[in-house]
Amino acid sequence: KYKLSWLSRLRQHLDATCSPADDVIVAGDFNIAPDDRDVWDIKQFANATHVSQPERDALKNVCDFGMEDTFRKFHSEEGLHSWWDYRGGAFHRGHGMRIDHLLASPSAGSLISYSVDRDERKGALPSDHAPITLTVQPSR
Repeated sequence: KYKLSWLSRLRQHLDATCSPADDVIVAGDFNIAPDDRDVWDIKQFANATHVSQPERDALKNVCDFGMEDTFRKFHSEEGLHSWWDYRGGAFHRGHGMRIDHLLASPSAGSLISYSVDRDERKGALPSDHAPITLTVQPSR
């Protein structure tokens, strides 16, 4: 409930403070996999958080402000993730999810590249998330 409320407030903030014609990038760990292909095995997540329809709808509502899921501009395939559980060797088995997002308005600039730095996840004491990077050529 808190996540859904926060996403609603984020959308309200966008509506109140800027326009889709503005240069806007929203980035963060949303803990939502927007599509089944963003989860290593959707059957393992039936009725779970991160993939529920209310969460996906709330994230879509933020995107409907005029934001693009920049990842999808570069990657349509499944199996590219930004998060892996620490347990059970999930990272090495490819059992992850794409729950970190960089959303951009079209006017933010030309999207040049998007990457997930899996090497940062391989260290001795890594985060369970890998850094994501978006390169943008400003339009102005």
